[in-house]
This record gives sequence, C-alpha cells and structure tokens, in this order.
Amino acid sequence: MENLKIDGTLNFDGGIYNKIAINGMSTSSTNIEAQSINVDGMFTCNGNVKVIEFECDGLAKIKGNIKTKTISVDGKLDIEGIYKLEADKINCDGMLKTEGSVSADFVHIDGFIEADEIVGENIIIKTKVSKFSKVFMNIINKNSKINLIEATTIFLEGITVNDVIGTNITIGDNCMIENLECNGELHISKNASVKNITGNYVIK
Repeated sequence: MENLKIDGTLNFDGGIYNKIAINGMSTSSTNIEAQSINVDGMFTCNGNVKVIEFECDGLAKIKGNIKTKTISVDGKLDIEGIYKLEADKINCDGMLKTEGSVSADFVHIDGFIEADEIVGENIIIKTKVSKFSKVFMNIINKNSKINLIEATTIFLEGITVNDVIGTNITIGDNCMIENLECNGELHISKNASVKNITGNYVIK
C-alpha cells in the first residue's frame, strides 16, 4: 500500500492506502481505506472512510460512514447526511457534527458536538466553545446538542439532550435534559435542568 501526501491541491479517486496526510486541499470522489489519515488542511470525502487512526486538526467533510479504531478532532469534522461514526475511542477538543449516530466504547468531548445519538460505555462531554470556534466554525449555540445519549457511565456539562439513559450519571452545570433514566448513582448540579427522571437510582 502506498502513502499519499498532499501539500497543495489534489483531487483523487479514493482507494486503499497506507498513510494519508493532507496539509493542503483535497477531495476524494469515492470510498477510502487506510491505516491512518491526518488532516491539517481541508479535506472532503464523497464516500465511506475505513481507517485505523483518524486525526483531524483542520477541516474535514465526510459524506459517508466512518469506521475507525481511534479518532481525534482538534479542528472540525462534519459528517454530512445520516451516516454512522463507529470507533473504539473518540477524543474531540474541536467540533464534531453529524446528522447520524455515534458509537464508541469511550467518548471524550472537550469541545462541541452535535449528533442524533451517542451510544457507548463511557461518555464524557464538557462543552467548550472558543472565540475561534464561534467565528470560523459557525457555532451559534453555546451548548452541544444530542437527541439521545446512552452509556454505562455518563458525565455531561454544557449540553442539551432529549433523552439520557445510563447506569451512573453525572449532570453538570449548564445542562438541559428532557428525560433521564438512571439505574445506578445519579448526581445533578444545581445549575442544571432535568425535567423527567425515571429508573432505580440513588442520588449522590
């Protein structure tokens, strides 16, 4: 498998690669499979992405499913359409947006996320929106927005969610939760809003 490094502007037809490094501007017309993808520039993929390691420090737009072991987002990753992001581990200090679902054993967000649903084992979301993100990433709302979050252990801060389902749940400051189902330990900040609570829980 060959490596692909793009420092200027180059469009390609997708395919199977060892390492892909994009420091300039590039568009792939079809599916991509690689050992690693590193985006420091601007990248658009019109298809599915299957990769072991995905790192996005720039701007990436994917029009398909993403399947990876680990994904790290310090820039902006936009998954256009109702597609799936599947990973073992997700770390995001930047911005992650998708109309579809996110599935991972471990999810750690220290930036901004929008998705239909997030399902995993351990989910930590602490929304942080910098001035750079507001200006260059077109973030209007301060809170991350999710329809459904379901996991064994959940920690949330600065997020708006319709439904939260888990075993051990911590709802931190600036959260707005419509429905919460907990079957373990539950902690809710005084600076959070939770409308409906169900389940066999113990408040800590």
